[in-house]
Amino acid sequence: MNIKNILPTPIGHSNDKEFTDKVLPIANDLLKQTPLSSFGYKSTYGNTEVAEYLKTFDFIKQKILDISYEFIDEIGFTCIYDLEVDMFVSQMKQKDFHSAHNHPNSILSGIFYLELSPGSSALVFTDNKGERNFNGLNPKTEESISDYIIPKVGDCIIFEAWVLHSVPRNNSVNRKTLVFNLHPRVI
Repeated sequence: MNIKNILPTPIGHSNDKEFTDKVLPIANDLLKQTPLSSFGYKSTYGNTEVAEYLKTFDFIKQKILDISYEFIDEIGFTCIYDLEVDMFVSQMKQKDFHSAHNHPNSILSGIFYLELSPGSSALVFTDNKGERNFNGLNPKTEESISDYIIPKVGDCIIFEAWVLHSVPRNNSVNRKTLVFNLHPRVI
């Protein structure tokens, strides 16, 4: 796994197209049955039935856990909890976007890129340090407050869930992802 320090926050990046090729048909079946979400694009986020169904695929759950514990180890941390995986699939079409957000109830978040048409949006990470809101520093360029990763099919991007991230307006016909969050397992 390669680590890219952004803002300077470590962001994990790896590629396993064989894995995403196995997940894509499962995602396609789910997305066929999924209406547009409140985000304006197809997403199974918040659908507990789909989330539980996805967990029945041990190879998906195990891959997410393996990559997560590898990331934690490589950035020099240990996790005091057993991690629980939540996941959902999404599909963005042309002009779809997702505004800046984070996942406050999770420890880690990540995305597997299952299918990308030319022009698919990057994943943008934005510096969410509160000091800039009151100390009078104004960035000279957008690059000083954000960084991005342009994904390829098979990519997995993983990061700490507090990191602010967004998907700018999509310029492609199709962008399908498997998104996951990890949180402490409730005993």
